[in-house]
Amino acid sequence: MAGFTFETLVDELRVQFDCSQTRAVEVVNHALDLMLTEAEAMEYLKTLGNTTSGTDTYSLTASIQKLKQIRVDYTAGTVLYEAAPGGLRMLWDLDVGNLYANSNEAYFAVVPDTDDDATTGSLRLYPVPAESGEAMLGRYTGLPADLAYASNTALPVPADVHDALLAGCRAEFYRRDEDNPGLAATEQQAFEAGVALLRKRINARGEGDAPIRAQLWGFDFL
Repeated sequence: MAGFTFETLVDELRVQFDCSQTRAVEVVNHALDLMLTEAEAMEYLKTLGNTTSGTDTYSLTASIQKLKQIRVDYTAGTVLYEAAPGGLRMLWDLDVGNLYANSNEAYFAVVPDTDDDATTGSLRLYPVPAESGEAMLGRYTGLPADLAYASNTALPVPADVHDALLAGCRAEFYRRDEDNPGLAATEQQAFEAGVALLRKRINARGEGDAPIRAQLWGFDFL
């Protein structure tokens, strides 16, 4: 299956919806971001900063879409901080003694946004680091830079989901530009099917975030 390039996809939309190149480029990049985010397709490793003894809260780069795990190599051994099943609420419960974690458990939670800029500025670790200067290596899903109209630019998704990506673009046009919610819904379904296919393919490559029962006293997170 040959699929599209970024430029041929943009050109297809320009013909169908009689729009400017700028608008088509915007829509394709938006649909591509949605597909990659929902499928968790782009995984990266990034140093999030260094630990400070007695400090549990650290800044978080806005480009990180979903933080999956944090590794810190302390002098006494490596600690893998897993996403807290109950989010920040779970860490608050640990703070006040409503929950008790085993000594080998370590968690992080992304602190909810406190303003209106739609980005999250910090994360919190449990237990509180007791050692300074150790790198926090984050494993996360993120987004590539927006594509620009040039020549034969490859799309960062396999060819068998290109039609679904096109459907996502059409859904955006029908929803925002054409005021046709019926066709938008039909195209959105095709787009979501492509997202599911991409997610399935990624999980088949060797990792699936299966549910893990947290060993916490007083609350059962599954």
